[in-house]
Amino acid sequence: MSVDANGLVEDLTKREREVLELMVQTHSNREISNLLNVSIETVRTHTKRIYAKLNVSGRQEASFRAIQLGLVDDPITPDIPSQTNLYATYDFFVGREDELSALADLFARGEQFVSVVGVGGMGKTRLAIEFAQHQQKYYPNGVYLIELESVQDRDGIILQIAESLFINLTGSKSPADQVCEYLANKHLLLIVDNCEHLVDELDFLVDILNCAMDIRIITTSRVRLNLSREVVYNLRGLSIPDDDSMKASGASDAIQLMLRFAQRTQLNWTVTDLNRHAVYELCRVTRGMPLAIMLAVGWLDTYPLERIVVEIQRNIDFLETDLRDMPDRHRSMRAVFDWTWKLLADIDRDVLMKFSVFSNGATLDATEKITGATPTILKSLISKALLQRDATGRYSIHPLLRQYSGDQLKTSSNISQEIYNAHADYYIATSEDIMTNKLYGEQVKAELDNLYTAWHWLVITKKIDSLWQCVNTYGFVAYQVGNLREIQKLYDHAIEELELIDNPQLLGTLCYVNASLLSYISMNDASDIMLKRGHDYLHQTLTQDHIPLEIVYGLYHMALAIRRIDFMETLRHIYNIIDRLETDNLADNVVGQTMLAYAYSQIPTIYNRMENIDKAEGEKRANQALVIARRINHRFLIAFSTQLLGQLAYYAGEIEIAMNHFRSSYEAYEGLLKNYDYILMLTYLGDCARQLGYDDDIRQFWYEALLLCRDHYHYFYAVRTLILSLIQYKIELGDLIDATQLIGFCAKHATIAKDRNIIKEHQHYLQNKLDDEQFQSVFLSGQALSYEIVIRDILIFLED
Repeated sequence: MSVDANGLVEDLTKREREVLELMVQTHSNREISNLLNVSIETVRTHTKRIYAKLNVSGRQEASFRAIQLGLVDDPITPDIPSQTNLYATYDFFVGREDELSALADLFARGEQFVSVVGVGGMGKTRLAIEFAQHQQKYYPNGVYLIELESVQDRDGIILQIAESLFINLTGSKSPADQVCEYLANKHLLLIVDNCEHLVDELDFLVDILNCAMDIRIITTSRVRLNLSREVVYNLRGLSIPDDDSMKASGASDAIQLMLRFAQRTQLNWTVTDLNRHAVYELCRVTRGMPLAIMLAVGWLDTYPLERIVVEIQRNIDFLETDLRDMPDRHRSMRAVFDWTWKLLADIDRDVLMKFSVFSNGATLDATEKITGATPTILKSLISKALLQRDATGRYSIHPLLRQYSGDQLKTSSNISQEIYNAHADYYIATSEDIMTNKLYGEQVKAELDNLYTAWHWLVITKKIDSLWQCVNTYGFVAYQVGNLREIQKLYDHAIEELELIDNPQLLGTLCYVNASLLSYISMNDASDIMLKRGHDYLHQTLTQDHIPLEIVYGLYHMALAIRRIDFMETLRHIYNIIDRLETDNLADNVVGQTMLAYAYSQIPTIYNRMENIDKAEGEKRANQALVIARRINHRFLIAFSTQLLGQLAYYAGEIEIAMNHFRSSYEAYEGLLKNYDYILMLTYLGDCARQLGYDDDIRQFWYEALLLCRDHYHYFYAVRTLILSLIQYKIELGDLIDATQLIGFCAKHATIAKDRNIIKEHQHYLQNKLDDEQFQSVFLSGQALSYEIVIRDILIFLED
């Protein structure tokens, strides 16, 4: 145990000491992994632990503290060349372990010229200088910083290099020749900083490499230099936490940087349970951009972090500083982006403005159709680090740059309206593609924010015809994706904004879809109110001989909303909807066919909740839904219809047949987003496994179901169904106390007769097994349990 002025430092393990010693010797993470014969991930884990134990935030600080405490010997450092112009004392450095290792690897494999490219404020210069400081021992003739911010042409570049390297230009030879002759036999590293405004003048750097084989160059730029010897390293933000629970917040470089800046003015500021979500949100909205984080936390003496995050999202001009020693173009995020904007061609600006309409990036197809981007423009914007393309082919923009570009778009109201209209039209079609399952899985998840943006635009601009196109499809997006609450709020907003328009048919249909969504998330009183409003708006239309098809679709949602109230009335409506859809001959209409399959599927869904099941009728309708689903290749409806066949067999006591159907359904759900129906299918799979004696399968399926339910509180019916099966399992295991407590919980929350009858059977059995006082005490304690506690305790049980 080592002691310093502040107390004791936690002991380092043997492996951590080995890593620390190699770190002090300036080895990169990759070099350490090779020397110790461990994975680079293992090295990263050890370095994070070392930082925590030494109470430091970076490699350089860790090395200094380790030597200071005597944890490792001070390595024999070669003399640093006297002729170097690196800043003697540069600001602290946090994180970037992967980036430093990557740059080291590039030069180790023989590259001579690396461009660190990124949007302004990403810390390109700071990274390059930190790398150079680590690498000095490898360059006997030194490392040098060449600052080009104030240079305007090729001659200026050459003179700046000569001045920075202390080259005395004399005689009749050109400055270029003299610089090349000086460097010819040198082994040194040049950091050429801020190159983006000189892209067409930097060919002299290639001349240097041609005449000096042992020169290495790092440039920092907001754009690629497009030189043949150039290797591009794209710099992104610091690492940020995965979610706002921030279980591994200490491993987030963005949070460490936030702490260091914050504690300059607020010495005791730290991450707490109260500000944890705001810390995560700041990391998210800045996407780990160091300059943005610094500018944001500079307001902590004035505002709480929660308010700072709100202000950033409201106005990019909030991100500015009054620090006198900050360079002008880094004094605010607007100044950073103004500099970038000034360097862009008009056509690049136009596309970047239009791209700001996308809420969470976009596919190539959406980008081309809505912004008019050509391959040349896309390549240009990517080379300037203004657009990024991920592994899925999706394009994105930094959130702050999007906000800046959106401000530019607003200055041209005609273009802005045109683009938002085009965006809405595109995502109306996208919502239909999701409903009909042409688009599914993670592709859908990526488009949800764009769907929300499109809906809001249609509502605030009162695009009635367009709203008719998506009023039904957005409801099915909610069912298939599971984002019920988010989309339900869209309907709330639409009804509130449109209630004064003279269009009772649209308003009534909106109310019906909203009522079904509210019913699904157990907001029953609100659902009843929406049902009544829908009836009031549509009462005249519903008396007509021929109801418009769009309203027939709305009636389907109305039927879903009343399902919890009256099964037989729901069935009557569903059969009427089926008759209408079959009469209208919608064979070539994929939306109509999807609606017909859904309508068929609702019949076995209702039978499965009734006490007296018409199994033959249920199977007939489930199979009809399945036939249509296969014909239109609707993966979700294939999985769901198969699941319904399993439930019918399950309630008929045909457990092995049910198990086979559920396993087929499980496979069919592969690649789809995990919604309410998937969770219900897992619940039945687990209970079939229980009845067939497959103990491991029980735990596997129920555990997966509950993990999903834990994050979706509106999936309450699925949880109750699982708990009722679990109670029987607990009884079989002889765990009568836990079974009784869960019966108490279910008894308080049961909503349908079938569930209440199952609860009564279990309750009667347990009352006979336990004495009255004990039963009542445990039963009442179960009624007091919260949803969260029940799920937590069951997960613990299933893990054992």
